[in-house]
Amino acid sequence: MEICYLCGAEMVDKKDYPKDKSNSELKFKHDEHIIQNALYGRLTAFNILCETCGNKLSKSIDTDFVKLFDLFTVPIAHMLVSKDHGGKNSKILTGFIKNQSGENISIQLKDGKISPKKPLYHYEKEINTVKIYGASKVLKSYKEHVLNELKDAGCDTSSMTVLLIENIEDYRELGIPFSEGIENFNIKLQLGLNKIATGFAASKGIRRIDMPCTIELEKEEIIYTKNIVSFYPFGIFDLLIEPVRSVIEDEFPTHTLMLYTDESFGNTKLVCYVDLFSTFQFYVILNHNYEGSIINETYYQTIIKQEKPEINVKGTRWKYLNIVADAIGINQSELKGLSGEDVYNFIEKKYKQYTVQYTMDINDFIGKASTVIGRNLALKGVTETLEYLGEKERAIVEAIPELDAEDLIILYYEFQRIENESSDLFYRKNFITVDEKKDFVTMSTLMKMIELNNNKFSGLKTYGHSKFYFLHQFIISNSKKNKD
Repeated sequence: MEICYLCGAEMVDKKDYPKDKSNSELKFKHDEHIIQNALYGRLTAFNILCETCGNKLSKSIDTDFVKLFDLFTVPIAHMLVSKDHGGKNSKILTGFIKNQSGENISIQLKDGKISPKKPLYHYEKEINTVKIYGASKVLKSYKEHVLNELKDAGCDTSSMTVLLIENIEDYRELGIPFSEGIENFNIKLQLGLNKIATGFAASKGIRRIDMPCTIELEKEEIIYTKNIVSFYPFGIFDLLIEPVRSVIEDEFPTHTLMLYTDESFGNTKLVCYVDLFSTFQFYVILNHNYEGSIINETYYQTIIKQEKPEINVKGTRWKYLNIVADAIGINQSELKGLSGEDVYNFIEKKYKQYTVQYTMDINDFIGKASTVIGRNLALKGVTETLEYLGEKERAIVEAIPELDAEDLIILYYEFQRIENESSDLFYRKNFITVDEKKDFVTMSTLMKMIELNNNKFSGLKTYGHSKFYFLHQFIISNSKKNKD
């Protein structure tokens, strides 16, 4: 029996029932996006939320939540994965620019174009030229107004050069607010995070009664119970990764979900680590006293549009076929025992069937990160080598903080764990540190984060600003204006 996690009703498949009044009370299953479709989430579940409750949460939580991230998705929409539904409706962002004279001008950003919220003009008397700025639909009528105004002021409009500008490009600074001016910003953010975590847990078989921190069973609502804890890179490995994540993470930015049980508190907590756009990182506690089975589930995806590789299978030399097979996800065991011609035919068939994948293995990222960190850590302090490095490599070396002997030993142990274990068993769940007795111990990351949050650790805010900056820089360099 499949139960809606919100209302608790048994769900049925819509296609098995005719559309008539006798079935109006049935609860139908539907494809529910765990991470919202408008945030380019690709993970869906068909058995966690009925159609009625899905529509209810879409209106009460999703609509407000996804708008919070328009600042990041709108400027780079051209390079993001297509949404499962909803098309590519243009969204308008509002903010300001600082022009070359240092004045702030209220603007709107749409389809990569910046125009003033209210049309304006700038007259250059020396060359008898007027620049008129505005959205295309108002430029024509505003032009007549401007010319009449200049004519009344004694300007020679008969020989005047008139430039109509729909997209302002000559500005010093662009500012689009994130949380500023948004009513109940924190509540909207928290409810959205709780919905994501609850949906992911439900998709992995967690019962609705086992998520009391996020579901009010009687009211059938997603709730916030002060159950969200901000992440900070306290462990050595996390501390080294985060400043260079936008450089070393394949297909940055990504979404990550990690559902697990933390037994470090005397009782067991059911937790979901949520990481959106490789930037917004939180622990969502679903249950402070969980009595179910130990669980460890991970979902990791890119939001960057992927292209199917162009491969001429029959034209590939035999010694390179393994590379082709690996690129499209063919296991070598599938080719075992096949003749040469059959290998070519099998790979070509699989290539034609191959579709682009957006989910990735987080262990691959962690392994790559450890290799990059280790290699560049060796160059730290060897200043004479920096001039021979490329811009990307130099940026990584310069971003790595100085480590003392104790830190290096801890990092050695972390590298050993990455080499010998599945990294998603401990990544963002625990880290190695030194206790008061100078012994190397493993500590719960969540426990440390709760301590930092309760003590209002100032580094949390600084770290949040730095993550925001890295994502902002990525967006600036990949905006439609700069790509064009």
